[in-house]
Amino acid sequence: MPKDSIVVNTQLTQGAYNPGDTVTGIVRVANVSGNPLSSTPALSYNVSFANSSLPTVNVTLTSSRQDAVFSFQVPRYLSTSVATITYTVRVGNQVLIYQQPVTINNAELLVVDVNTATGFLVSGVPNVVYLQAW
Repeated sequence: MPKDSIVVNTQLTQGAYNPGDTVTGIVRVANVSGNPLSSTPALSYNVSFANSSLPTVNVTLTSSRQDAVFSFQVPRYLSTSVATITYTVRVGNQVLIYQQPVTINNAELLVVDVNTATGFLVSGVPNVVYLQAW
């Protein structure tokens, strides 16, 4: 399998986002040495969340480093904790697709187990309770 001649790097402003947040970042297209390409590539991206997605956005790489700022809003109600940004890069007759995961802190998917130290909750007696969440 041939190695890609283009590298797409993404820098996000946060490590994880909450539902309703705006995801902002920089996307940069370069050759494998990290240098700008000889011709300006066409770049578009699409964001998907489990069973929904946002419309495809075309990005203009205007700087000499062939990078651009992008942003999108995470829907307030989700059934997933990961979004996927799919980049489509067109250079000449080459079309390459790259994917970038984005972590979503989704409290609706949080599971909490409650365990008592004795196995029973007793009324009128101090009880020790352990919580475990994931």
